[in-house]
Amino acid sequence: LLEEMNWWKHDFPGNENVNKVVEALINLFERSNDLDFLDKRGIYVYLRELSGLETKDISPIIKKIVPSLREFMSDWRNSEI
Repeated sequence: LLEEMNWWKHDFPGNENVNKVVEALINLFERSNDLDFLDKRGIYVYLRELSGLETKDISPIIKKIVPSLREFMSDWRNSEI
């Protein structure tokens, strides 16, 4: 998944905020064992801290990334990855 997430940055060239959010997500996944809580609110708090963006800026970016995640999950389930 982490390798796939690195490619997501290329799906939205020139959008610096997408890159910030993807980098923050990668950081969260890499540190997930060290985090205290991972509910929706906690994830947004971490994403805000790591990306320097506000929730109102992060939410639309997450919505843009979700199709890439769904495609990855489908490929994973179908043993294509």
